[in-house]
Amino acid sequence: MDVVELGPGRGTLIRDALKVWKNDTFAQFYQSIKSVNLIERSAQLRDKQCDTLGAERDDSSYQMAETKSANGNDVAVESEEEIMKREMEDAKLMLGARLDNDLGVVKKPLDADSHPDLEQTVPQSASTATSSVDFLTSAKLDSKIPVRWHHTFPEMESSFPTDHTTFVICQELLDALPIHVFEYTKKGWREKLVDINDSKDGLSIVLSKGVTVACRGLLGEWIEEDGKKSKKKNSPEVGTVVEVSPESLTVSLDIATRINRNGGAAVIVDYGSANYCGGETLRGFLSHNEVSILERPGETDVTGDVDFRRIVETIGREKALDSVTVDPVCKQGEWLMRMGIGERASLLIEDDNVSEEQANDIYSGFERLVGGSEVENGMGEVYKVLTLRGRRGRNSEK
Repeated sequence: MDVVELGPGRGTLIRDALKVWKNDTFAQFYQSIKSVNLIERSAQLRDKQCDTLGAERDDSSYQMAETKSANGNDVAVESEEEIMKREMEDAKLMLGARLDNDLGVVKKPLDADSHPDLEQTVPQSASTATSSVDFLTSAKLDSKIPVRWHHTFPEMESSFPTDHTTFVICQELLDALPIHVFEYTKKGWREKLVDINDSKDGLSIVLSKGVTVACRGLLGEWIEEDGKKSKKKNSPEVGTVVEVSPESLTVSLDIATRINRNGGAAVIVDYGSANYCGGETLRGFLSHNEVSILERPGETDVTGDVDFRRIVETIGREKALDSVTVDPVCKQGEWLMRMGIGERASLLIEDDNVSEEQANDIYSGFERLVGGSEVENGMGEVYKVLTLRGRRGRNSEK
């Protein structure tokens, strides 16, 4: 079994998971783990994750890589080959993109020959100051299980090909991936873009003057060449906004492809909608306060709700992923209760070694994780869970 986490943050979740798996109840599962793989671009966060896990490292654990600074972290720079591959994957998804019926549905994938500009989607890399930094690439847990770090999921696949059954965790990553935002105007669909101006912040959001490549690709047959609505379809109201994140679809397909090939399971947790039908959710957070996405670029966390319906549809359209079962999207609170969080919380609270203060903290945490709007900062309804299961293991029949 290979364990993979995408966007592990400070490493708290994977640390706690390994701690639980290590006890007697899950000992067999823990003993089957051959490696822990963390998908992380930040050099500083890799070191933090290693410290959180209490893993051993040595001089051979590091590898030099070119970086750029973002949010105070040294983040690995993508090579031109990586950029080309990622953008072309996005373009392929554009060709098969669909929208809900009341916004317009692409009944069949777009013909690439009729939209040759979709082949020109790779942007020129912006000029950014770079430097070289040592990146942690490997360490070992006290149980001698190797921990490996990778910049991307595809890099992990190419660097360490394996037929091991795989368990993937993807928690609060997809919401931070790039999003295309479109608005319906009197002239048709237009894309929201960032422009430079002479204002205090120097940046502003503008609508494209014409139909962009992303408009044609992601909105598909809903628009004609001039960007206006098709006469065959009902028009949305002026001001209707639609968001699409091709990169979140690419990441989800990468995960599903691994599960389909090797068997195993994946858990994707994020805030979003199980049935997105339009609306703008893109927003920025700075010091726990919601701010403009343009405020203090590089410091503000930019995020948007995850469109789980589109992820499910995208995986479902891939006939090659016939060994993957996609479970219905459900609220985090419901999923955790099914997984036994109530019983687990009760056991911890009733433990004779747990103080009253600790018991109150456990109960407060339990309420926050499963509670809805009735609980302050309740996450149980806002966050959704999508699980994938692979029927084909290494030694099982198709």
